[in-house]
Amino acid sequence: MGYKRIYTYFSLILLLIVFGYVITNSRFNKNIKQIEQGVSTENYEKVDIRISLWKNAYIAWKEKPIFGYGIGDAKHQLVKVHKERNITGAVKQNLNVHNQFLETAIQTGIIGLTHIAANYL
Repeated sequence: MGYKRIYTYFSLILLLIVFGYVITNSRFNKNIKQIEQGVSTENYEKVDIRISLWKNAYIAWKEKPIFGYGIGDAKHQLVKVHKERNITGAVKQNLNVHNQFLETAIQTGIIGLTHIAANYL
């Protein structure tokens, strides 16, 4: 096996370990539960639209977490979620997620995120 292949496998394993740690992190879980329930984020959404954009991205990603929507259709799905949640400013300005990781997750899912991370680690 060449060094490139070993490096790729090592990167994927490291990425999975980090991903597992983030998912099991209590702070991360608490934030995700708050986003899902909409308990404390609603007040923040009024102050900073990015919270709404991130929440909408998470909603869209949950529908197709493995492969995503594709590069072209992700934006349409995000706008659809903006309309469903009545975030008129985001619809009017045709805003993206404002977070590269979430944007990539919607477009390519976990498969694409893993592939991209393996290439850049």
